Amino acid sequence: MKKILIALDGSDHSMRAVKMGCEIAQKFDAKVFLLRVLREPDLPKSLRQFAESEHIKGGPEAVLHRAAQYVLSQAEEIANDKGVKEVESEVLVGPPARTISKYSKNHHIDLIVMGRRGLSASSLKMSDIGDLLMGGVSRRVSNLAECGCLTVA
Repeated sequence: MKKILIALDGSDHSMRAVKMGCEIAQKFDAKVFLLRVLREPDLPKSLRQFAESEHIKGGPEAVLHRAAQYVLSQAEEIANDKGVKEVESEVLVGPPARTISKYSKNHHIDLIVMGRRGLSASSLKMSDIGDLLMGGVSRRVSNLAECGCLTVA
């Protein structure tokens, strides 16, 4: 195992996945790829208003990218603390599960590590029973990926 992809969104589950993925990487002397996937911008009105009131260049999309970079920097700190020698970080925009799966294939990833449920878990309805048991993105990634997947609670 030489390449580990850790997909994260900043949720508690994903940050635990970062810790576990980095521990595995350190034991195998593997390279870690940290990936934050942003959905196509369907920005809430409050975020648009915030970006306008703060005169943020690039608007709300820039706020999302800054937040994503912050999450990645936290993950990079964890990787350094765990003794991971090689770390690469990236922010992509697209449908999360497909984007993660495609990234893993293009980078010849051996293992994908991600949180069982992410930030969107709080918006689930009782009718989404499959997603209540395991997050929608992590479930779809495990179905689409051509490599091993580890979900962390």
